[in-house]
Amino acid sequence: MMKSAVIVTVYKRYNYIKQALDSILTQTELPDQIIIAADNPNNMQNIINTIKDDHRSAIIKDRLTIVKADYIKLGNSISEAIDRINDNIDIVFFLDDDDIFERNKIEHIKKIFEKNDVVLIHNRQKYIDVNSKEITNSVSMSYELAQPNEEIIINKNNVLYLNNRYPLIGFNHSSMTIKRRVLDKYIDLISDFELALDTVFYFISILEGNVLHIPNKLTYYRMGSGVSSYGNITDYNKFLENEQKIICTQNRFLKDFRRLYEVIYKCENCKKIIEVEILRKETCLYLLNNYFNCDYKASTSSYTSLLFKCIKYLFNNEISLSEFITHMAKLNLPLIYGKKKSSELILKRRFKRILK
Repeated sequence: MMKSAVIVTVYKRYNYIKQALDSILTQTELPDQIIIAADNPNNMQNIINTIKDDHRSAIIKDRLTIVKADYIKLGNSISEAIDRINDNIDIVFFLDDDDIFERNKIEHIKKIFEKNDVVLIHNRQKYIDVNSKEITNSVSMSYELAQPNEEIIINKNNVLYLNNRYPLIGFNHSSMTIKRRVLDKYIDLISDFELALDTVFYFISILEGNVLHIPNKLTYYRMGSGVSSYGNITDYNKFLENEQKIICTQNRFLKDFRRLYEVIYKCENCKKIIEVEILRKETCLYLLNNYFNCDYKASTSSYTSLLFKCIKYLFNNEISLSEFITHMAKLNLPLIYGKKKSSELILKRRFKRILK
């Protein structure tokens, strides 16, 4: 029988962690190890001490490890946790601090691993709001449609086709379970990444073997709880504050994608996917990096370089005509209005869109 561990990551956000932990402790089949990588272990221990149920307290005592991981980089926190995995563990689940497991997730995923030669399993999600109520809206529906509703094997040969058809086929690291040997092999690399760990796990697994996507909704993904979520913003100044956080986050994502591109050089189809993601991030930041201040700003390519990339990817069918037009608008608007005015026009249009 395979042995399993769950790595839970917590950084400056403890209001949902008890729900996340409860969803592990009430599984139909318990993990053999639970590792919580937390920026504040004392705070985490205080939350654990509130669990008075004898059964769950016994599980915690026998299986829980708390690791101090006071890092803004998610990769550093996960690497710290990987380093503490017991020697007998075969597969590793991930759970973000505000997400929740379906009650039978571990049992179901373990059975699939035991019958299939795959290195990573990705499951679909149910969507919940900040009050833990299941929701269906335009955003959640777009997430639904961007993932297959069938079982699919993903490898180096079909990853580009599947990504073009289902852009979120590797979405959300709480929806991923990975062979421990892959994590051991890439532990130093994982620590380099700040935010895009779901994308990192997805592509390093494709480098190592087959990835299996399953249609079962075994994870509850919480929407609107992040520091840069729009929520119910109706004030333009508040919107600008939030937009600045989003742009600063996008700079860190761009850094991650560029680093990942260096890693996946042996997979041509993988490289094409990441090239397009880099282009999207660069055209997003081309104007708005001049408008907002961030502690870290990734460099962006010149107008000419971005223009040629857009044309090249359009002719290679790597981006659609509609996406090409959107990129062209972002790049050429400053030629008419200047960078500051163009940024203001884009932001006001975006604000009107979220008010609808």
